[in-house]
Amino acid sequence: MTTRLAILLLLLLSAHASNAQSPQEVVTARMDALNAHDLSALMDLYAEDVVISVFPGTPLTSGRGALRELFASLVETGDAEVTVTSMLASGPFVVVERTFSYGQVSEPGIAVYRVEGGLITHVEFLRDGRRAKRVDRF
Repeated sequence: MTTRLAILLLLLLSAHASNAQSPQEVVTARMDALNAHDLSALMDLYAEDVVISVFPGTPLTSGRGALRELFASLVETGDAEVTVTSMLASGPFVVVERTFSYGQVSEPGIAVYRVEGGLITHVEFLRDGRRAKRVDRF
């Protein structure tokens, strides 16, 4: 009986692991949910204790509930859209160069996402109103 239980547990754990999304897939799903104006799908991608900040670490908001309030107004109007220019992933981090549009406002910028356990745990926005320039060498 113990052997059967152990085998069943291993099968369940391996099935869960095979369904796990990579950090880049999680962030891509976030962009898709925002563009689809699907608040529920969008919020399902964030950890309960998510932290959102603006570089260099200035807090914007924290917690899924507070984030839901921010996103609700954007999603309800149907005007919010994000266009991804490029995406780079390394370990739990995903760096996205994107343009966020809302109504008549269009803001280019960079966002750095940290994804742990299939959920976004931290986002840091780098924005100052100017388009980021690519650096080809150090």
